[in-house]
Amino acid sequence: MTKELLNAHAVTKSAGTRDVKEDKRRQRTTNCEHAVLVAKAVIHNDYHTFFRLYESALNLSAYLMDFLVQRVRQGAYERIVASYRPTVSVEFFREALFFHDLKETRQFLEQSGAVFVNEGSGGGPPFWVDCKTSR
Repeated sequence: MTKELLNAHAVTKSAGTRDVKEDKRRQRTTNCEHAVLVAKAVIHNDYHTFFRLYESALNLSAYLMDFLVQRVRQGAYERIVASYRPTVSVEFFREALFFHDLKETRQFLEQSGAVFVNEGSGGGPPFWVDCKTSR
């Protein structure tokens, strides 16, 4: 009976080791796939995919992606201004460029040379960007 228990323990132990090794290999593959997808998104100027991957970044890869965020945002801004006419909402920029709030979005747009359109007489902050006159 003890021989059977020892054999069962050995089989369980090796299966457990195999499972741990398999999990590590799977995680490495997942991390590598994520890195390749990020690289492809940057190379192809695909800001939608980049920010989707940025949001679902694994482990500490979001910190590495932080170095690319400004570059991707600037390229996306140029593409949006060139593609959309006549105006685009600041909220659209906030969602597309993955900003946390409208204040941060407006600051980026001002630095990028966006021309705002004030619709209404509320005197509040502008909610639209004039794509035709923006750089």
